[in-house]
Formats: sequence, C-alpha cells, structure tokens
Amino acid sequence: MALDDYFVQKIGRGKPLLFFPAAGFGGLEGLNIAEMLQEEFESHLIDLPGLGRSKGLDYRRVTTREIADWVKRYLDFNHFQKVTIAGHSMGGFIALAFAYHYPECIEHLILLDHGHKKISLKADVGFFSIVFSLINVMEKFMGRRLHQFLHSFFMTDGAEEPLTQEILQKKTQEFCEKMKIEEGPYIALAIKEQGSLDSDITAIPLMLCFSRTNVLKLFHQLSVPTLEIYGTFKGIDDKEAKRTEKWVRKKPSKSFIQYFEVDAGHYVHWATESPLKEIARFLNVSEDHTQPPTTTTLLSQS
Repeated sequence: MALDDYFVQKIGRGKPLLFFPAAGFGGLEGLNIAEMLQEEFESHLIDLPGLGRSKGLDYRRVTTREIADWVKRYLDFNHFQKVTIAGHSMGGFIALAFAYHYPECIEHLILLDHGHKKISLKADVGFFSIVFSLINVMEKFMGRRLHQFLHSFFMTDGAEEPLTQEILQKKTQEFCEKMKIEEGPYIALAIKEQGSLDSDITAIPLMLCFSRTNVLKLFHQLSVPTLEIYGTFKGIDDKEAKRTEKWVRKKPSKSFIQYFEVDAGHYVHWATESPLKEIARFLNVSEDHTQPPTTTTLLSQS
C-alpha cells in the first residue's frame, strides 16, 4: 500500500488529528470539527477504505487487526509517532480498532456515538440479523467468492441523476428531517460529497467485520485518553433511547474515559446542542484558539 491509496483532505496547521467518517460519507463529514481546531491541529479527513475514495482492504477476511494496521501505515507514511484520532459510527469503529491495537500511538481518542453500546443487528434489521450471522460463517469458507456475490447483489452500480442545487437541497432536507437535525452548510457539503464516493468489493469484508465485532469489549479494554460523545435519542427514537440508557448505565468508570451526552440522535457532531466546545476542552484548546465554522478553505488535498 502507498500513501496515494488514502484519500485525504487536510485542514489547519499543527498537531495531527485523523478523522474517519460514517459509512456513506466522505472525510468532509468531519469538516466542522477540523475548522474549529485549525489553529492548533492539522486535521486529516480520510475516506473509509473501500467505502469511499481510499483503496480498500483486500483480504479474504478482515479483522480489527487489519483495520488498525491500515491506519498505522498512514502514520508511518507521514512519520507520525502519535496522533489524536476521531471517528463517527463506522469511522468510530476504525478509530476504536486502532486505539485498541496501537494504544502507544494515541494522544487522544474521540468517539462520536460509537463504542458505548453493542451494535445490535437484531434491533436494526430484525430477522435479517440471522442472515448476517450466516453470511459471517460462510465468509470463513468462501472468502472472495462470497464478497463478489454480495457486492453484485447489494451494490450494483446505477446511473445517478446530476446533483443540481435543487436536488442537493431536497436531499439535505430529507436527511435532516429523518435524523431530526437542523439543516446547515456542513451537512449539505457532506451530502454533496457523497456523489463522488464509490464502493468496491473490498467494502464487503470491512462491513462484515463491523457487523460481527463486539465493539463494547474493545471499548471496555481501552487504555488511552478517550472522549465518548453519544446521543440520547430521546424524542427521536424511543426504542434506541431505551437501548442507549441501558448501556450507559453499564459504562466503564475509568479516569481516562470522559462521557458527553447530547440530546440528539446518531449524528451528534451536527446536533443543535453542539459538542464542539467539549471536544476543544478535551483537547486542551482554549476558546481563543478555536475558530467559528466557515466551510471555506481546504488547505491541501491528496
């Protein structure tokens, strides 16, 4: 693998911060965080492997170790000894896997609505959780043949309509209504970037690894300074709110893990009750050195 295999957009100057987005979004999902910290941090907004413009993990079966090694190679290419790493949803899974396997390389870990509770396929997809379990067993024996079948079945490429300003506005509005968040330029920009993303066959083993990993076990074994920002889902999704409340009661009480609750759903960093000041506080960035969001300058892109 080479540095060119990572699609990265960089914001700011200073200490390195890596951000990994949720599945379905590119690195620009973390732009509001990057712009706020740009006076003290150089944020590397990195597309997910195989689910964005970064080259995928070409393995018969992906484990958290392969994911962590993928991040570690990026550090080595850039000669980084230690970094701050942040991630949302599946991006949080990438960050958590790296912190678990390479704690010595972590300055700070920021998890956005990930790690504090189990991934519940049963809660998300009901009966089809049995199908996912079966697929994970089949992967052990079929490997790439199974990946090829699933990719052709679930990720068939289709011609998309041109993303006009009117269509972008409609997509942004629909997304915000569904997620119960206020519309804003950062969300629109992240949705606009979706049109540049592509998923290849290597996305399948990554998603299967995500579905079968006990992230709560990894979270409980963390040994690095961590900020967990989670949404309560109250007034948004009653079922998920109860699940969240249940797991939060069981959260590990460790001096190096801090929790910040947001009255929001899954997209906590875009919530009206913004956690951005809490992120700055956790990273010891004074208010004088934080910048208000502008959605303007990408200093460099690779």
